[in-house]
Amino acid sequence: MVLGEARKPFTELRRGVPEYCVLAVLRGGESYAFDIVRVLTMGGPHDTTHLFGSYAFNLGIESGDIPLGASVSLFMFPILAALAVLILRSVRRNVREGR
Repeated sequence: MVLGEARKPFTELRRGVPEYCVLAVLRGGESYAFDIVRVLTMGGPHDTTHLFGSYAFNLGIESGDIPLGASVSLFMFPILAALAVLILRSVRRNVREGR
């Protein structure tokens, strides 16, 4: 038996695990896209693991300060849009160069 052949079933099993975890998380009723991070990390140590959307949601909806959550999301929008443009330009350049 070759060593590479012995590991192949485990890599095939490992390939499908993230999909099943995501489906299991999303199966439970109404959910948002950032619930995956919240469920998998449980907020991290001292509630430090957040996405931009979950941070604005926690500030606005869960704490009851809707204007603060709205202002955080409006502040983050142009920053995220600029980052998206830079990332897409970098990807386009890498595709053209054949990387």
